[in-house]
Amino acid sequence: YKKAVHCLERAMAIKPVVGLHPSPSMPPRENLLLRITFNLLCLKEHVSAFNYMEEAWRLGISRFEGWERIGFLALEAEEWNLALHAYEAAQREGELGPQEYTLLGNLYDMRGEKQRAIDSFTKAIESDPQQHSARFRLGELYLNLGELRRAKNIFQQLLQYRVRNAAAAHLRKINAVPRSQPQIEGFKRELFC
Repeated sequence: YKKAVHCLERAMAIKPVVGLHPSPSMPPRENLLLRITFNLLCLKEHVSAFNYMEEAWRLGISRFEGWERIGFLALEAEEWNLALHAYEAAQREGELGPQEYTLLGNLYDMRGEKQRAIDSFTKAIESDPQQHSARFRLGELYLNLGELRRAKNIFQQLLQYRVRNAAAAHLRKINAVPRSQPQIEGFKRELFC
């Protein structure tokens, strides 16, 4: 991350030379600032990161967009905790879209925060009923929690939207499950292992 910060800072200092040869166009300064911010956050250099983020805000990037983009960069780099914090910060600044709520739900689920994951997937579906990935993840989450009736309802909804492949397979298994707790645990082991 340190090397990336160094390279990005050097890139911001380059001035295009006019007349000699065509210079490759540089990304907008605010994009470079956000990438530097991301790398500094990964290095836990929060004060420096905040200074770069403030400069991006002064150049016209909204607080919402800045945090959302940091979250996306963190997801790409598999920096899960940073991604979660960035999307939560974006959510405090504005309304997330259905894809971002789905990503947030996945991050909460990875951390074991099941109710927050359910809430995020539900918000994604409410804002866009065609958000099938959120609906599918919500169904899987209910299935994993042993809430078979809710899971079945979600997978049946997916079938109505013609999302057939995995939803149909889950429904067949749910319908075959006896309702005693030891058998449900065995079913979940078979399904998720």
